[in-house]
Amino acid sequence: MLALHLLGNGKSEVRETEIPALHGNEVLVKIYASAICGSEKPAYFMNQSIDMLSGHEAVGVVEDPGQSKILQKGDRVGLYALYGCGECHYCKLGVTQFCRNIQGVANSGHAQYTACRDTNCVKIDHDLPFDSAVLIYGDTLGVAYRAMLGSDVRKGATAYVIGAGPIGLGIMAYLQYNGVRIIAADISKYRRELAQTNIGADIILDPSRDDIQRIVLEETDGIGPEYIFECSGHPDAELSALSLVRCFGTVCFAGENYKSLTIVPSEHIIHKEIKLTGAFYYAPSDIGGILADYHNGLEADRLVTHKVPMRQAAEAFALFMNGKTGKVILHPWE
Repeated sequence: MLALHLLGNGKSEVRETEIPALHGNEVLVKIYASAICGSEKPAYFMNQSIDMLSGHEAVGVVEDPGQSKILQKGDRVGLYALYGCGECHYCKLGVTQFCRNIQGVANSGHAQYTACRDTNCVKIDHDLPFDSAVLIYGDTLGVAYRAMLGSDVRKGATAYVIGAGPIGLGIMAYLQYNGVRIIAADISKYRRELAQTNIGADIILDPSRDDIQRIVLEETDGIGPEYIFECSGHPDAELSALSLVRCFGTVCFAGENYKSLTIVPSEHIIHKEIKLTGAFYYAPSDIGGILADYHNGLEADRLVTHKVPMRQAAEAFALFMNGKTGKVILHPWE
């Protein structure tokens, strides 16, 4: 089969790879669409030579159900990338992503076939196109949905979105769906234009050139936006979000940041009585809500800028990782 291999040092290549063998309750899924995610960036740019398969946003059809008792050949499925212990408080609540023993299971989706635990395969409606399904059953809309749940956005409000990568674009799509005015900022000219033309952001800012604080305050009656969604993961941007949000406002961190961040609780949170929340992946139970929003007019497909055959995946990966695409979908069988 064809599969994309990440090689580190900003390189990847597509080559012939053995079809994975099945173990335990794994099923073999024939992949029809996979989507590139920003979380693959560390491995792609790793400062050493590696050879690993990647891809945790993927949808397809069960080719071989193996020993599974819950799936059959021909079932259309999306891959849920995480699994937990099954016994802890969070697993029993159905929010597996918060299990302290969480593990990754679906991370070889950029291939013609992948093996996945049957319990991590979520059935897809038969009338849902694979290119739409890969957005709904992946991070892009999953994180955005969680961000909406935690922020309780209301129609007519103003939100400032920092970062117009796939997560930021997904959040903007949801904000537009909810009737929220959008101010967006990104260092990439391509993604700024994408946020405006494809998503319909009302105001687009360039952090390298614009006086962000002055403009955002001017556009929000001098008191700041009701909501700020920080999607870049940059510590300076996170502090800026806490400073700019109005009193009683909400700040949602959706960009990963494993570095330290110095927050002054009295200044940033207590004296403004703000709500500080986060959005991490999604729960399988969220799918019903995302599907309902999609069928009610959530324009998810506008996030996609490139659909490419597997043999062009390396070139598409390079464009994505350098901020020159929106969401990228790979088609393994083209």
